[in-house]
Amino acid sequence: GKIFWRVAGKPEVTEITVAAAPKLNIAMKMGASIGASETLNWSANGAVAHYRLEFASDASFKTVSHSFSTGKNQLTLNGVSPGNYFVRVGGLNVAAGRWEFTRGSAVEVK
Repeated sequence: GKIFWRVAGKPEVTEITVAAAPKLNIAMKMGASIGASETLNWSANGAVAHYRLEFASDASFKTVSHSFSTGKNQLTLNGVSPGNYFVRVGGLNVAAGRWEFTRGSAVEVK
């Protein structure tokens, strides 16, 4: 993006171009059903400081029922009750300073 900079009391405006933060490319493959203590993994990304795995009852993730944080690109499930969920993984993009998530996938936990 672009930032415009002007010193108070001076008429000159300086334009600064800021490089866009890199998009995260995290891929997670999983089946339509998983075990309650299964280990899930996803592609690692060097721009990620931390990952978050979320389970929700709705595709928009407004109602997150389980959220797990890890510094690794895998996590063993613990405490997820059997049922139908939407699951997604996100990474904290260090360059952008924000979380970026994959699309949610429907899954049944057995």
